[in-house]
Amino acid sequence: MLDVGAASVYVEGASGIGRDEWIRTALRPGDTLLIMRLMLLAEPRKRSRDNPRMDLWAVLAELRRRGVTVWELATDRRSDDPQQRDDMIRDAIEALTLGGRHLPSDVARAIGSRGGRPRKNLDPWREIIEREWYSNRHPSNKIAVAVMRSHGVPVKHIADVWRAMERWLGPGKGGSGRG
Repeated sequence: MLDVGAASVYVEGASGIGRDEWIRTALRPGDTLLIMRLMLLAEPRKRSRDNPRMDLWAVLAELRRRGVTVWELATDRRSDDPQQRDDMIRDAIEALTLGGRHLPSDVARAIGSRGGRPRKNLDPWREIIEREWYSNRHPSNKIAVAVMRSHGVPVKHIADVWRAMERWLGPGKGGSGRG
């Protein structure tokens, strides 16, 4: 953020002071607060039951009272434009309501979310998977998966094959047409 002209950078947990104290001491009227996403102004340790949305509203009210403009770098929106401010707040409230589930999984993992199990890499077995998945010799998908496993393909469920086929062929094109 220093490359866009930021005079000081606050890092949660590493700056030595709390967020609220930093806002009170570091920000003056007319300053612009640069932040990647507005939702990050909410207390990071608060869970949904602690109501981080109310915390965000309180921080926004304090920033407005101090005459500080918020610039959300991820979307290039600023709080001094009423439409952009409203959109920014709406997106932040939605993100806090969803508890981080609003992000695509690869983005969430990149910023530290744990997410679900890592996806299986079935690329080395693509030829076997496609051959058996679309073969007319198998009366059901379950049998096709069993045959794949007999060839050494590390799949346990039809869903593993379905996800791999959709990744290779595109959404909605992973089915074999059988039950």
